[in-house]
Amino acid sequence: MAILGSFVQQPREAIFYTIDYTCFFDATIPEILNPGPPTIIISPVTTPALVVVGQRLNDIQIRTLVSGGLDGTRYKIEVIVGTDQSQIKEDEFKITVRDQ
Repeated sequence: MAILGSFVQQPREAIFYTIDYTCFFDATIPEILNPGPPTIIISPVTTPALVVVGQRLNDIQIRTLVSGGLDGTRYKIEVIVGTDQSQIKEDEFKITVRDQ
């Protein structure tokens, strides 16, 4: 699992975060991400909830749209994708929601 970074956003913001898997793939074997959205796991679960919607942008990129959340809460977002060569990649990033 790769930890991609930590970010701060306000509860009313909706921000895209893009994950590029170019470095993950073996350049000698043609490989692409499986079709469809990635699996997203968010913790902790709060009210109001942090909302994360993931989509496959192309053969090597996933984009997530992150919005909402409870002020003062730090969230861990796990993104799990598969490839047409049966590899599974799990990455995570952290979002702190802070109303400034």
